[in-house]
Amino acid sequence: AYRYGGTDLMNETFKVNFGLEIDGNVMVDFDEFTEIIEILGGVTLDISKDEASYMNKRSDSGKTFKAGSNYFNAEDALIFTRMRYAAGGDYGRTDRQRRVLVAIAESFRDADIRTLWTVIEEILPHIVTNLDNSQIIECATTGLGILSGGVEIETLRIPQDDAHRNASIRGMAVLVPNLEMCREDLQEFIYDK
Repeated sequence: AYRYGGTDLMNETFKVNFGLEIDGNVMVDFDEFTEIIEILGGVTLDISKDEASYMNKRSDSGKTFKAGSNYFNAEDALIFTRMRYAAGGDYGRTDRQRRVLVAIAESFRDADIRTLWTVIEEILPHIVTNLDNSQIIECATTGLGILSGGVEIETLRIPQDDAHRNASIRGMAVLVPNLEMCREDLQEFIYDK
């Protein structure tokens, strides 16, 4: 939807398919992703033995990865988030992407608003967003308040295992979601209904 109609069509697609009203969008391409990770000074992640093995084959950093906690520079973080053919296929890849985003957010758990704003100012040139500065400040302040309150960040993959069927459409392997189940899962997860 984004490819053919930008954020307007993408947001309408979320609304029609999942009943979600999207308030704002933040987008980052792969080049900007690495710039942002550089600004943040890298990211630390817990990884599995399979993920470590894949990283040891693909990384040019000279670092040896192991199961457990590992520091990732920007290039290695990009390899990790794009990893598709190891440790879980596409589901594993989206899980890794969520883990990186959570690790970034968690790195600000003990930050003060001044530190957070300094980082936001450095990151802003590397993102595309339809949020204005006051909305960004409100989101950052709210997020910092939630993190400093000790709340654990949770994520959800849609479709969940029981909410789709595998199919071959025009020679492509695809997941056909059960949209009603996906809507229910999202509503329960986001709104605790």
